[in-house]
Amino acid sequence: MSGEGEEKREPAIDIFFDPQHHSGGLPVEILDRQELMERMPDRHMRNLQRARFHQLVVCSAGHGTHHVDFAPHRLSAGTVLHIRPGQVQKFEETPTLVADMAIWPVEHHPHSASSPVWYPGSGVPSAVQLDPTELSRVMGWLNEMRREQDRFGESIRSGEQLRTMLKVVLTLIDDHVGTPSSLEAVPQAYLDLRKALEEQLFSRPSVAELGASLGYSTRTLDRACDAVTGQTAKQVVDERINLELRRLLADSSRPISEIRDVFGLVDSSNFTKFVRRHLGQTPGEFRRDLGVER
Repeated sequence: MSGEGEEKREPAIDIFFDPQHHSGGLPVEILDRQELMERMPDRHMRNLQRARFHQLVVCSAGHGTHHVDFAPHRLSAGTVLHIRPGQVQKFEETPTLVADMAIWPVEHHPHSASSPVWYPGSGVPSAVQLDPTELSRVMGWLNEMRREQDRFGESIRSGEQLRTMLKVVLTLIDDHVGTPSSLEAVPQAYLDLRKALEEQLFSRPSVAELGASLGYSTRTLDRACDAVTGQTAKQVVDERINLELRRLLADSSRPISEIRDVFGLVDSSNFTKFVRRHLGQTPGEFRRDLGVER
């Protein structure tokens, strides 16, 4: 129970792509961070959110903090933060921070064979720091996208132009990132493991099961994971499951029984043991500590 005078926090809130003041079909929206914050109800600002679309925060002045998957990211001039669909985030009210944002739905995300693939634990950074010249180039493209957005709908090519410009912006950022050192010559076994893990996450696969489905021995997967992360394959798998459990339990509007079903566990006591093994707490204890108890 909350103590007297303590603010009661609400569950993590699902946010969906909903561009404002534009005709339907807008594939990407450009706006400044303050505009987005003013658009959100107060309860969205107070609580965790789980956005179902991509967000790119490009900071041009000031300082601030943005929390992504329970970790704080310090923002300053030149910082670019990419928040992916499904990640849990929390805004902080920082009036001195000046930042432009691009937001776009999954179906309009531009894919490129040369772009580093992101997934939790991939080594691809969520935040990068651009130098003034790089920042100026990115801001120039965002300004051009804003101009195209203002006349969106006047041409059947408007959507394609916006998607193309978004791809240019992401390519400029990818060029700055390059290939993270942790991903140089990444063993194929590691890449295959991570892909299979994302596809089978909610079936709670063991390393042996993943290896059998991929044609790798547990020892091969251990070597591959150690080369990239310094962890065993089991630690990599457990870390990914831990994150998803924390994301789902942060949304206390979802009954624990529903999350239990997502992971294919029929018995409540087995689910409690499963959560305790991964998080060191029961589901209820985790929610109370996070401040989202129902």
